Amino acid sequence: MYRPFVIEIVPRFSDTDAYGVVHHSNYYKWIEEARFAFTREVLQFEMQDFEERGLRIFVLESSCKHKVPVRYGDRLRVELLITISKVAKWVFHYRVVNAVTGHLHAEAMTSHAYVTPDGKMLLNHPQWLWERVERALEEDPGKYVKDVQR
Repeated sequence: MYRPFVIEIVPRFSDTDAYGVVHHSNYYKWIEEARFAFTREVLQFEMQDFEERGLRIFVLESSCKHKVPVRYGDRLRVELLITISKVAKWVFHYRVVNAVTGHLHAEAMTSHAYVTPDGKMLLNHPQWLWERVERALEEDPGKYVKDVQR
């Protein structure tokens, strides 16, 4: 069984429309927060670590399927799992779940790749990063990882 990485979110009043429903663009902010928290807390790097090493990471694809509207005052859990392969691509899978009722509000996905400042895509993960992934997997292979294709 997979055990996702989780962050908690409480939507702000400014995130909502006149009816108290959270605007759909906020879901992408929440999943980005989850992704950045995951890289910081689990893999122990910040995005500026890529810049310092002459790399950039960018979004190849993103999608979000909305199930039940989020309203002002809802307490949310953003759950994250990854699919990672030896090929230089990450796929993050997210679920936005009501922390009180357990209702699924949304399912989302983002995929990412690496590029050099001159625009060349990498074919393999940077060694320093792959070592961090392997360390995280050694500790608990079912935690956070949906699939590893080595």
